[in-house]
Amino acid sequence: MSRNVISVRSTDTVATARDRLRVNQIHHLLVVEDDRTLGVVAMRDLAGKPDGTLVESVMVLEVATIEADSTLRRAASLMIRGTTGCLPVLENGKLAGIITTTDLMRVLNADMTLS
Repeated sequence: MSRNVISVRSTDTVATARDRLRVNQIHHLLVVEDDRTLGVVAMRDLAGKPDGTLVESVMVLEVATIEADSTLRRAASLMIRGTTGCLPVLENGKLAGIITTTDLMRVLNADMTLS
């Protein structure tokens, strides 16, 4: 899990979201307002959208979340079932981080062999 969550506001523009994704070399941004996660916007959600479009019009509203004490297996299962590339991680109901498919792949790369 990454505790440093890069986010945008729903009133930010697609240009702002694209810039944050590029600068931070990531594929997902949480859309956050007043410590509440409102949605997620991924690189693919921005494709073909004009720069001035507001994030609120392209973000995914229904976002699965996971508790910080959950297993990696649970995270992978939620991602597969929800066909999402990220999960906001909650600790006592508050945003604590984000886990992405890249995070899961790093764990597999470090701990597993194909034999």
